[in-house]
Amino acid sequence: MNYTKICAAVLSFAVLTICCGEEETTTPELGAWTFFAPPYKGAWNHCDVQPDGIFWGAVRLDGSGRAAIVRFDGASWSKREFEPSVTEALNAVLMFADGSGWACGNNGALLERRDGEWELHRPYDDVDYYYLSATSSARVWAVGQATVYPRSYLPVILYYEGGRWHEAAKPSGYTSFGPVVITPSGGYLVARRSEGDEILRLSGKTWGQPVTLERSLRLYGLAAAGGYAFAVGEERPSSVKRGAVFQLTPSVRDITPNVPSPADYYYRAAYATPDGRLWVSAAPYGPGGRDYKLLYWDGDAWYEAAVTNRTGITTRVFEFGFATGAGWAVGGETYARYQEP
Repeated sequence: MNYTKICAAVLSFAVLTICCGEEETTTPELGAWTFFAPPYKGAWNHCDVQPDGIFWGAVRLDGSGRAAIVRFDGASWSKREFEPSVTEALNAVLMFADGSGWACGNNGALLERRDGEWELHRPYDDVDYYYLSATSSARVWAVGQATVYPRSYLPVILYYEGGRWHEAAKPSGYTSFGPVVITPSGGYLVARRSEGDEILRLSGKTWGQPVTLERSLRLYGLAAAGGYAFAVGEERPSSVKRGAVFQLTPSVRDITPNVPSPADYYYRAAYATPDGRLWVSAAPYGPGGRDYKLLYWDGDAWYEAAVTNRTGITTRVFEFGFATGAGWAVGGETYARYQEP
């Protein structure tokens, strides 16, 4: 179906109305996003939501400057702060249905949630970890970079198996590695080169078999669920000012949105659903650009989601988390909650 006209009625937790031409109207069940003042002030960069709806977020707190993991159970908020000697920043959080999970950060910190407490794993002191993915709390991958000579700036890929962390072999020819997503049948890893990124497939414990893409890209996010996988970013060089959204499975295809124009936006974060639907955050090019957007792909066409906040300007989003028909998006100093009508 080709949608030729988009019009949004913005109400807090209302539906987003999409008009098709002049005669046909369809209303996807997309609740509006509403931005809130956070209970803990600071920079919110990462989040996850357990299947039972409990929200977890990583924040660098104003005032103390400490990293903290924040929890919201639907009724009350709580937080766990960490001393700078544990980690100076938290870069990813990943939670599971039973309240177990993982988080990663600087200073070699890999934090495991077990029996209601956070336990520090530090297999290496000299690594900052930026990306996590897993299919369960017992099968986890972490990607980072060494910070201390003689391994400084060298990429590090670890996997957790049998109750301990192992360093995985790194594919050669790449300067660093970016986002990673693990699926029941394998996974995908962004491998960076100066001329453009590649996406590597996982076979066992080995990363290889690059996915062939039609353009030279820099990729900022991966998402996978239910046999579908996606990658989001921008075209290389960045001066081209053209975004990129690619579907990786079941087939490789370029699905970059035409609304907003690919020449106006690039894409920072993605969240995939088991039926092949996709949320992405769109960031404008140009200094001072603040008209960020949240877009939704229904498998056939793109829609722009309704967003309300105090300023009327959508704030950039770094990561999404969903569960039980509701979800969250965090970015910078704000966070958002989405709810279906």
